[in-house]
Amino acid sequence: MCVDSINRRILLGTEGGNVYLLNLWNFKIDESIIFQDLVMKNSPEDFKVNPGAAETILLHPGDNDQILLGYARGLIVLWNRKDEKGKLRRFVRSYLKLRKS
Repeated sequence: MCVDSINRRILLGTEGGNVYLLNLWNFKIDESIIFQDLVMKNSPEDFKVNPGAAETILLHPGDNDQILLGYARGLIVLWNRKDEKGKLRRFVRSYLKLRKS
């Protein structure tokens, strides 16, 4: 989950990998949904099958149209909301887990 304070929306990642925009003015879901299948274009075949849930969503501090999306299986995509395209894709093989001492 991430707050877009300029456009007054909350970006909500789902278990299915889609990202929905909740409008804070009327509490309705916007039509501009970031669908997982669009994000997966040009990704390796391993990740096209099931990249997992959209677990991390971060907005670029100077450009709210640039969104960093992190998926459960290690796929990270820099998504351009205007073009509806992924500009940069990286894969993280290992995960950092918080452990209780």
